[in-house]
Amino acid sequence: MIRIPHDLHEWDVADVQQWLACLADDPDVTDRELAFARQAVARAAATGQSPNAN
Repeated sequence: MIRIPHDLHEWDVADVQQWLACLADDPDVTDRELAFARQAVARAAATGQSPNAN
């Protein structure tokens, strides 16, 4: 299972893209986990809050 960084909302775009690329290249990361990570990135970008915030 992947861990979404708690400070993802503070990362710059290049770091987020690099993190997603690393996940996509990792053979242990499932398509579902990758989709979850992309959703977390979208939430963090839309709200400016930690993707783990409720």
